[in-house]
Amino acid sequence: MHRKTSEAIAQEFNSNLEKGLSSNQVQEYQAKYGSNELIKKKKTPLIVKFLEQFTDVLIIILLIAAALSFIIDTSEWVDSLIILIVVMQDIYDVGDYVEIKGHQGNVIQLGLKTTTIRSYKGEICTINNRNVGDVINYTKADDALTITLFRVSPNTNIEHFYEVFAANVEEIVAKYPEIVVPPKIVGTNAISDWAIEFQINTVVKPGSQWQFRRSMGDELIRICQANGIDLPGEK
Repeated sequence: MHRKTSEAIAQEFNSNLEKGLSSNQVQEYQAKYGSNELIKKKKTPLIVKFLEQFTDVLIIILLIAAALSFIIDTSEWVDSLIILIVVMQDIYDVGDYVEIKGHQGNVIQLGLKTTTIRSYKGEICTINNRNVGDVINYTKADDALTITLFRVSPNTNIEHFYEVFAANVEEIVAKYPEIVVPPKIVGTNAISDWAIEFQINTVVKPGSQWQFRRSMGDELIRICQANGIDLPGEK
């Protein structure tokens, strides 16, 4: 329906764009399609939400492990409590891409004492749960802004670059399903004797922004080479 023009929709429902539906038509369509309103979902009580946490196998295992840890060594209860809070509050989970204490990467292990993450370079970082502090979870974000800085030769016609880019946007969007909002040239960041730098913003699905940034760079190089746009240092 959202792809149809307003005229086509008006014709389909035998309506008038200026006067709208008649009273009889309104009653007829309400009887056929129902009222034009959203059905409110019944809210889940807080106590039920809390108890539902304990149906997760991981939380049950951590609870048992935390209890055993406390019995064996009472000084270890802080680490166990912190990781329980992390899991129960759904702050991050195994597989999420996070930033903890300045370290970015995918969570590969949740332990009672430590959290282990792997960076996109393959580096392994183990963080003591007592030092977790503020966490940025990029995976659980609604969407992610990817900023691509791309340089072309200083003799490039800026208008020509805009035109070539616009002509290839649809192809890029079709190629990468992780794109939420199509790429857009924000403007030029810098112009120097050796390069013109453009900033291109794209909104993608959370967790895919780093891989997409590299892919976007490859796409821009391909587009420039196909359309005779020189890159810095090529001549």
